Amino acid sequence: MATDETEPADDDIDWGDVGMEMPQAAPIDRIRRAVAVLRHPAASEDPLASATQALEGVVEGTEAATEAILSQIEAIETALDAVSAELSPESQARAALDNAGMAITALYEACGFQDLTGQRIAKVRKVLQQVDAHLEELLEIVGHDQVAALPPPAEREGDARLLNGPVDDASRVSQSDIDSLFD
Repeated sequence: MATDETEPADDDIDWGDVGMEMPQAAPIDRIRRAVAVLRHPAASEDPLASATQALEGVVEGTEAATEAILSQIEAIETALDAVSAELSPESQARAALDNAGMAITALYEACGFQDLTGQRIAKVRKVLQQVDAHLEELLEIVGHDQVAALPPPAEREGDARLLNGPVDDASRVSQSDIDSLFD
């Protein structure tokens, strides 16, 4: 309670309006600023969502590449089998084909990286989703409006603004869209 009308008690002061920091408010303000860096409503990008989408792109890209590699290995294997069928059992070329067959087996085994990569990335995506959920909880605690009142994170400038990595499928412009610009 205030001791007189001109001197309010600490509980009656809105420290944000006065421009002073109450000791207990400093950690909350730091949390607000930290949350604003990752989840400001005026920001043009959500870094956690972008990271999750990028990881999904990695999984899809490695899966597509692995399928293409396996398809080509199968084609080579089929061609080698056809050549092998034409050779006599005592042909010296058969030994070379057998070596090629062992190399093909090694390639099949090496393509197992895709499964392991996918599992590891799935774990990282799960952690990012948990961080995102906890960030949302922090946003509720510190107040959406309080975070929105803070300045948004600085936009990247110059070359850094242009370096966004590969475009995801949802953002990719199709060739027909580009062609329609010239029609």
